[in-house]
Amino acid sequence: MLIGRVVGTVWATRRAPALSGHKLLIVAPDGWYRPSVRTGHLVCLDVAAAGVGDRVLVSFGDPARSTSPEGERTPAEAVVLAVVDGWSDERGTHGDVLGGDTAAAAAGPTAQARR
Repeated sequence: MLIGRVVGTVWATRRAPALSGHKLLIVAPDGWYRPSVRTGHLVCLDVAAAGVGDRVLVSFGDPARSTSPEGERTPAEAVVLAVVDGWSDERGTHGDVLGGDTAAAAAGPTAQARR
């Protein structure tokens, strides 16, 4: 799994039936990420209702393919599982770990509901 930021979306008018109803998001990984293929971003299936600018948690491989709410396996290598409110590490606390996000409160109930 990794934490990244949603930097864009992908449109596809023709896609595999198992992808219907899900957005495709472009995610830029935070921190270290050394895939076997050189890239600065990932295309991820979104099951967490994330949007551009959100920090997200991405899962890979078989666990990612098993995330469909209907119990079906999806043909995806990377899936956005959660919108991340915050985290802490050796450098300190990042984001809104305690739930008092003033930016979301100012944005109104729609932004708060997405979180």
